[in-house]
Amino acid sequence: MAGPNQELARALGDPTRYSIAEFIARSNHPATIAELTEFVGLNHNAVRQHLARLKRVGIVSETIEGRSQPGRPRLLYRINSEITGRFGLPGPYEYLAQILAESVASGLAPRDLGRREGIKEAHEGKVSPTPEGGERSRDPIDILEASLVAKGFYPKRQCSSGVSDLVLGNCPFAQVAVHYADVVCGVHRGLIEGVYLGSGGQGDVKLIPRDPNSAGCVVSVVQGLSDTGT
Repeated sequence: MAGPNQELARALGDPTRYSIAEFIARSNHPATIAELTEFVGLNHNAVRQHLARLKRVGIVSETIEGRSQPGRPRLLYRINSEITGRFGLPGPYEYLAQILAESVASGLAPRDLGRREGIKEAHEGKVSPTPEGGERSRDPIDILEASLVAKGFYPKRQCSSGVSDLVLGNCPFAQVAVHYADVVCGVHRGLIEGVYLGSGGQGDVKLIPRDPNSAGCVVSVVQGLSDTGT
């Protein structure tokens, strides 16, 4: 009986499936069947079969688009964060390198660039928190949580007395953050602020860092305040 890694390798051993997985991993938004059909040049049924195999072995996840207008909701596909950085698929460090390279080229501080990218992400609707079969959430905290999930931070929400804490169960950049916490945490502090504010959030949002090797950093949102960024 094949082990989990063998199943993953077999699924990605097909060139078309690998191309589909790579496209989804590089996409800055959940991919649709129409996009994938155009990309690989196959019909919808063939693409669905490849996606079914990728989903079955845990390479991609599938959700149903929430719609506020009439029409059949689309299926949306994301790469599972546990897979990024493996089998040659783009991983978190490629994303971080791109952000830092742009910081150097633009002259912006990591936090300022992160905030700009976070606002852009929110405005372009790159993250769509949608329960299966439900309507897309427009709540800024839901959107922020979905953004952190997509980046591999595994947040767990805890709420009390107007404060929402997202406790991060993983740091996908731990190896770098150990040595360059100011830079890595600066980027993500800015991203968090940008996504929340860009989604219409009002209040004070903070990143409370912890040891990246043991995770547990906290994104704390106090709604109703106006001094975001402290």
